Amino acid sequence: MRSLADRNTATVDLSTAPVTRVTTSQEYHALLAENPESLVVFKWFAPWCRSCKAMDLKFKRLALENPCVVFAEIDIDVSRELKRQHGVKAIPAIHMHAGHLGLVENFTCGPSKVPLLSRRIDMYANVAAYVAKAKGGLMEKLSAFSAGVASKLPIPSAPIGTASKGLMERFNDLSVIGESDSDDSVTLAY
Repeated sequence: MRSLADRNTATVDLSTAPVTRVTTSQEYHALLAENPESLVVFKWFAPWCRSCKAMDLKFKRLALENPCVVFAEIDIDVSRELKRQHGVKAIPAIHMHAGHLGLVENFTCGPSKVPLLSRRIDMYANVAAYVAKAKGGLMEKLSAFSAGVASKLPIPSAPIGTASKGLMERFNDLSVIGESDSDDSVTLAY
């Protein structure tokens, strides 16, 4: 593996980086459907955004360094409806889908956060191993629960369905806070 200094000085043709441009919801879902066992990394950007421009070369370099990962980019000016559907409020942003697990990470990612992005790619790159690990953790929790841990949990005073306001209703109340009719605004991340 080359050192960071070597990576910065090495001449690499980034025009050959395997980064797919996505413009529609159909293309977005087709890319995910075509890669059910792969990590798919979406970069949301705008051509006028300075942080996005600085991030572009680093994103392409990551695409070249990680051939088993699918990289895609979405221009929020071209794909406003897609931006709205996925709740992108700040750019540059990263959405990571790990195969059948779906969206596993989403965060703003300016040029200074590329090391974080690289660590996340390493963590999720082997989707099959990650799924097995996630299932293993779930199995441990279920077996602990059935081994008697449940008997130590407090019993609710009312049946779950009869509470005045259930957990999902409270969550739905929280999720509408801050929503507005206009979703064309975006925050820049540095």
